Amino acid sequence: IWVATPSVSSGIKEWILGIGLVIEVIVFGFFCLKNVKETPDERFYANLAKAASLMFVFILGALMILAVIIGYMGPLTLYIGQIFISIAALICIFAVAYLILERRG
Repeated sequence: IWVATPSVSSGIKEWILGIGLVIEVIVFGFFCLKNVKETPDERFYANLAKAASLMFVFILGALMILAVIIGYMGPLTLYIGQIFISIAALICIFAVAYLILERRG
């Protein structure tokens, strides 16, 4: 991500990516040190499968929309930043879908 993002003279890139890295390390440490006393059950696997299936549908939908856009407009240039943002959005959608499925029971 560091290489793919454009650099600016004021150091905004370094600050934003640095803060993101610190947040990642804090969250990683929290979940590594968290004491978990429960084991996964059938509901966990069912909700995980539903969220994964929903993500698969979203990915197929995004690819179909991209195919239609390319069909109408011709060749399309995708920049690496757009791909990273798309992947991050899909991961967030997966997390939200799984959270909703877990809360609903």
